[in-house]
Amino acid sequence: MIEFDRCPVCDQVLPDRATTPLTPRQHQVLVYLREYARDHAGVMPTNQDIAGHLGVSSSATVYGLLKELERKGRIRCHTGAVRGIELLERPAA
Repeated sequence: MIEFDRCPVCDQVLPDRATTPLTPRQHQVLVYLREYARDHAGVMPTNQDIAGHLGVSSSATVYGLLKELERKGRIRCHTGAVRGIELLERPAA
């Protein structure tokens, strides 16, 4: 039986965050994170690395993209850690 997340207040079924579509920019970041981790023995990039890859100078842009990926259930950000990004792979169907 499939179990769904439910809102603790109204008991409404919540959407599966891992199936929420990504924007092209979010997808670009997610692919970069996967490739970087693969090429660097599991070590994740810094926010500056991500900004350089995207060609942006604003750390706020990177922060916003990472927070949206976290909200959509694709990554977990560990506050205070320099390379504190954890990939959350989608389970195989």
